[in-house]
Amino acid sequence: MWAQLGHSTLDRLAPYFAAAEGLVAGANWADLHTYLPDNLMVKVDVASMAHGLETRSPLLDHVLLEWAAEIPAATKMEGGTTKALLKAAMAPYLPREILHRRKMGFGCPIDRWLRAELRELAYETLLDQTARERGLMRPDYVQRLLDEHCSGRRNHHTRLWALLMLELWFRMWIDGAAEVADFSPSAFRPAA
Repeated sequence: MWAQLGHSTLDRLAPYFAAAEGLVAGANWADLHTYLPDNLMVKVDVASMAHGLETRSPLLDHVLLEWAAEIPAATKMEGGTTKALLKAAMAPYLPREILHRRKMGFGCPIDRWLRAELRELAYETLLDQTARERGLMRPDYVQRLLDEHCSGRRNHHTRLWALLMLELWFRMWIDGAAEVADFSPSAFRPAA
């Protein structure tokens, strides 16, 4: 894994930008091939299917996408506004405060979880003998991240979550010693 540190994550997106006619088209093309199928669509599918729901993404209809791909970037980003065409089309139907509000995601409260429900798991997993012997992380640095985060001095949830998921992934798929049941959602619920 050390060899990969010499590469930027942007290297993965470069071919999509290179194949496109401009920055907007490149960003759209990269999203269609990376962020949507590898992140957003997977999360929606897993979350909805866990509750027996079937979801649809009407704006990802292939005919609509093919049509939208032909729209000039200047029209898509009129006045430097993202989704300008969609906002103009929806203006008669949606209130202005909805159309022009800041983008909102459906993020999980990972920062809080790492200070509460997952605090013990994070400390034990990231600082135990197994993680230390793996040699992927500097224990003193991980200890500092955990301490600063859990005390509320700094917010390191994105780093800590990535490290925790990486270590748990190693334990499940590489080490082979862990039982899959150890990593089920019920294993992370606080005791009653």
